[in-house]
Amino acid sequence: MTDTFTQLLKGARILIVDDNPDALRSISRVLAVEHCETVGVQSVAEALALIDKEPFDGAVVDFVLSSQRGLEIIQRLRQGPYPCATLMITGMNDTEVRQEGIAAGADDVLVKPFDVAEFVHRLRDTVLRTRSWRNRLSEPTGLAALMGRHTISDNQATIVMNSSGIEMDSLVKIVKARSEELRLSPREQEISIMVLRGHTNNRIAHELEITERTVKFHVSNLLHKFGVSKRNELLGTLIKPTSEK
Repeated sequence: MTDTFTQLLKGARILIVDDNPDALRSISRVLAVEHCETVGVQSVAEALALIDKEPFDGAVVDFVLSSQRGLEIIQRLRQGPYPCATLMITGMNDTEVRQEGIAAGADDVLVKPFDVAEFVHRLRDTVLRTRSWRNRLSEPTGLAALMGRHTISDNQATIVMNSSGIEMDSLVKIVKARSEELRLSPREQEISIMVLRGHTNNRIAHELEITERTVKFHVSNLLHKFGVSKRNELLGTLIKPTSEK
């Protein structure tokens, strides 16, 4: 492990969302040792109010927050004015819970109780991912100069993609037309567009800063939602509604 990686949390601004005050204090103490600046809140409403006003380098969000779930927070962290990677924590060691978190946009999921060293390592990865996004999008001669930003109003999903090849406006319209009908998550909308562009799982993983395993999970969900068994059938199904008009 490089010195640069171990120092990633130094000075990082971390949002912690957990309705358990003891858990909030415990996580804050752990991160204080890593010289982080932490902001802790206990409700969905408090978190959403902060996300639209202040940038964070990473977020730790509990899956269950009193009678609500943290999924709305995770979605907003990715789609809001200050995109931020998220480490979701949960006391439920359940595959469906993990899948829900990933579908909402969580970059990693950690089951409680967790080892402190493992938690710190996972959060470093989360901060690295956030900073990687920002660096790539802020370089005028790099990714930002090559990519176009398009917003799908349904579900408030922002799609950021290379504008070469298939016309981006057409792709956005195709996915927008089907997203409400099939209840596509923001992440599924992103991946749908990339599949339409013919990107491989490896390339999708690289561009979205997620693992190839996560991409495969989302593609599998998309195949199921569209009622097809193969990737090439998914392409035909997505394009069909617009080509027949």
